[in-house]
Amino acid sequence: MGLAPRIFIIYVVIIPMYFVIAGTQLAFSNAFSAGMAKITIAAGFASALFASIQMGGSAIANTIASALHVRNQIPLAVILVVLCLVFFVIAYFGIQRKEVAEH
Repeated sequence: MGLAPRIFIIYVVIIPMYFVIAGTQLAFSNAFSAGMAKITIAAGFASALFASIQMGGSAIANTIASALHVRNQIPLAVILVVLCLVFFVIAYFGIQRKEVAEH
């Protein structure tokens, strides 16, 4: 294996994954803290539920990606892009609904 495929993997897989993970961690931590501000009684339960949904969702996504039997990173990348788009749509409509409720 030459140097060119290794550099290709760095630019195509690792660097975009860094930005996806960094962006989701910034968004999830802020969204989680905003949601937890309203729930003071069941904060531990809400935190455990959030973590289990996050871990369960990633386990399901990785299971789907590994079940495709493709020997490259394309299925995982497609699943990550689809999940990012789904979360963006959910956040967009959640913000729209909140603005409508405030008026």
